[in-house]
Amino acid sequence: GLLVTGAIKVVAGRARPVAAPVTTIDALVDAGLPRPDWIVMDIEGYELHALRGAERTLAGPRPPGIVVELHPQLW
Repeated sequence: GLLVTGAIKVVAGRARPVAAPVTTIDALVDAGLPRPDWIVMDIEGYELHALRGAERTLAGPRPPGIVVELHPQLW
């Protein structure tokens, strides 16, 4: 799977970057998880990437509602 290195972990008062596994909403639905009724995200500039990873879910017969806090760089 894909790893992202923008995550931060605080240990003993010090922030350190960590690698974190990521997936897509479409992959979760394809794996058998129920289709979401809502997608709510606040992911600091990666909103369009996340939505691209949900294209099939959003185009399906019962698209979920979406709440997005957009990063100011996208305004």
